[in-house]
Amino acid sequence: MIALLLAWSRAIADPATDLLEAREQVERAAAAVASARAEGAGRAELAERMAAYREAAARHEQLALAQGTPPDAIRRERQQALVALTRALAEGATETPARAILAAWLGGPAERAALLRSAADSAAAMPAEIRRGVLLDVVEQTDALAALLSFDAAVLEIEADQLELRALSLRRRGPGQTASIEDEVRAVRLQEEAGRAKEQAASLLHLREEVSVMRERAVATLGEER
Repeated sequence: MIALLLAWSRAIADPATDLLEAREQVERAAAAVASARAEGAGRAELAERMAAYREAAARHEQLALAQGTPPDAIRRERQQALVALTRALAEGATETPARAILAAWLGGPAERAALLRSAADSAAAMPAEIRRGVLLDVVEQTDALAALLSFDAAVLEIEADQLELRALSLRRRGPGQTASIEDEVRAVRLQEEAGRAKEQAASLLHLREEVSVMRERAVATLGEER
């Protein structure tokens, strides 16, 4: 009984679990900010959600640094890039050096997702002492991949909106807000580009959902092993 209680207390105090929970809070807060922006929330509500996001991000970063996670310079850089990319997404930015760091690490999103899926599927057959490390690595990489996919999709959606506005502007600048043939042709091309950007964004978001499911499975398996 005592041994069981000791094991349970270690599980509750598991730094890795605390870090995962803190990361989830950051994701929820960032999603709340993005939702508020999309819904045209007022300044007060947006400021409140941004404050909640910054608080969650600060706690996550403090936990990561306090635990010495990541243990080397490269992993530390990746962790900081993940925090920065999530912040950029929440703030509606379209450029950040953090994206290049994560993209260089993860490579092609589809290929990385396939590797992570394979690792998660094969983890069940691994020895317990190896399985936990693999699952934690899956969680770490799916966190980064989901953030990268979310950021790229958001940038594409912003690009699509800008293209549609340019097309609308072309159609309204002629006499009586009627576009010339040349402007109409350009407007049609811009609309087509906007459509392709939206399709790419939707594809990235679909892959992000698959990645999120992988992460949930890995976290659930980790929880079962406590």
